[in-house]
Order: sequence, then structure tokens, then C-alpha cells
Amino acid sequence: MAWLLLDAGNTTVKAGLAINGRLAEGSLRLAPEAASLDELKPWLEQVEGAVLLPGATATAQTVGAWWASVFAGRRLRIVGDDLPLPAVGQYPGMGLDRVVAGLAAALDQPAVVVDAGTATTFGAWRAGPHFAGGLILPSQRAMAAGLVDLAPALPLVEAPAVPPPAAAFHTPGAIAAALAIGWPAAVAACQERLRHATGIDRVILTGGDAERLRGFSAERRPFLILEGLARLAEW
Repeated sequence: MAWLLLDAGNTTVKAGLAINGRLAEGSLRLAPEAASLDELKPWLEQVEGAVLLPGATATAQTVGAWWASVFAGRRLRIVGDDLPLPAVGQYPGMGLDRVVAGLAAALDQPAVVVDAGTATTFGAWRAGPHFAGGLILPSQRAMAAGLVDLAPALPLVEAPAVPPPAAAFHTPGAIAAALAIGWPAAVAACQERLRHATGIDRVILTGGDAERLRGFSAERRPFLILEGLARLAEW
């Protein structure tokens, strides 16, 4: 049985095909708008329906409206609603995306999932899977936005992927350098502390900002959440 998988995030929609519980090749990142989602129409003839992870409410509403307009009457299963998550040790209010990632990451062996998205989340998972605790860190963009929110006189700066010289001689450069240097260092520090707390060494890195962690030692699986959705679709 095949399902269309849709991960509705804050800035993108990740889409893939699940065939017999496994993610097929060819997953996509799309803009959260109908014109972009129309790229998925060729896939829809081969699926039973769709599984939607409503990570961001506004994006999920856009995806749901698009689905209804394109395939009215076809089944749309929403994670956390008509497709409940299994009990794997998650706490009340824990992000659905973190749980779904754990389903894919730690089925047979423990893993720490680092998801570098709008928030940088760390989830430690024992085999099963079973949640063993975690951390949440702001992303570079969230750090920059938070700084401007609390200090409006400062400019909003986009952090470069490669750190510029640390000895900056203007305010935007000083902020950019600190973000590019500080966020990866904070990610590494959080991961090391979580490793000590749980004893889990295996690390899986996913999320849109994963490429900014060039020196971070981890198994890189950009569509990990879709992998988890593929497993969930068969449960």
C-alpha cells in the first residue's frame, strides 16, 4: 500500500512516498503554497491517500485546503488526530515531529536525533523506540530574531553558513560572526551533555539547517521525519 507523506513545517513542506512502510526515493522540499504543491499531482494516482504531519498550523491548513481542492473525498490522515502516535515515553505537549523522528531513528538501536530546523531539537531515544530526554535550542535565525526583538536598534542579520572573521569592525558583521560561530558550538555542547546524561553515542542529524553544521559528526538523514511517517502509516 502506498501513501503520500506530507511534513508541514514552518517554512517548507517535505513530501515523499511510503510504500509498504518504507520511504521511497525522490522526496521533495516544497514551498507551502498551492502552486508548489501541484508538483505532487503525478504521485497521487498511485497512493491510497495522504498522511499529514501538522508541524506548523498555518502550513498544515494550506496543505489541507490544497488536498481538499485537488482530491476531495480522498483520505487525509492527520497525525495526532485520526492517526494517533504510539506511546513511546513522550511527555504531554511534546512536538509531534520529534516523536515521529524517533520512530525512524531508534527502532533497532539507540540514537540521538538532532533536528536543525526553526528550533534545534535534541531527542535521545533508546531502542524500541523509547524517549530518554532531550533539549531544545533556538536556531541561528531564531537567535537573530530574538536579539532584534529585545534590542530593536540592532539590525536583523542572516547568519552565514561559514563564519566570517571574528574581529568585526561593524555591527552586522559582529552579529553574523557570533551567530555563525556560537550556534554550532552550542549545538556541539548540547549534544555532548546529552551524551553524558544518556550514554547514547549514535547521532542522527536532520533538518533544513543541517548543512550549517559541517564539522558535526553525525549520520545525516535529511528526510528522517518522512521515514518515521512511512512507518506510522502502516501502524
